[in-house]
Amino acid sequence: MQESGIKGFEASSWTGMSMPAGTPLEIVRKVNQELTGMLRTPGVRARLLEMGGIVVADTPEEFSAFVKRDTEQWAKVAKAANVQIN
Repeated sequence: MQESGIKGFEASSWTGMSMPAGTPLEIVRKVNQELTGMLRTPGVRARLLEMGGIVVADTPEEFSAFVKRDTEQWAKVAKAANVQIN
């Protein structure tokens, strides 16, 4: 984008796992523990990196904060661009 004359442009995509609101915290933590354990294994980590991914194995609280920040950022962009939902 910068080569096209658009300075300061930044966009990315991400994949995460969420659970229904109200899921007991002990279940959330157990699923997170299992998932982050898999993401930290050399084979899984290497494969994701080969595909261009960046492996992040956050806590549920860190992931929630990330989603909140990302949502707020893109809400500002949509508002500034006067994006309308049909």
